Amino acid sequence: MTLFVNEARIDSITMSDGARVYSFLTPQAAWKAGKNELRFEFVYAASPAAVMSGSADKRTLAAAFDWIELAPAPPAKR
Repeated sequence: MTLFVNEARIDSITMSDGARVYSFLTPQAAWKAGKNELRFEFVYAASPAAVMSGSADKRTLAAAFDWIELAPAPPAKR
């Protein structure tokens, strides 16, 4: 998955199956005052019915997010 903030490419990661927490550090210059756009690009997508036994969900999906949290970077150590 590749994360973009306001068209700036931040980083790419390989996601794993199951619940995980992923973190990205973004440069302050990527953010702007007011509304910001987060874009997630995935290499592939599939329907849950195609990959999960017993699922009838035929929507094409790439990932499920429980939450997205934005937090300021911790202060630099002195």
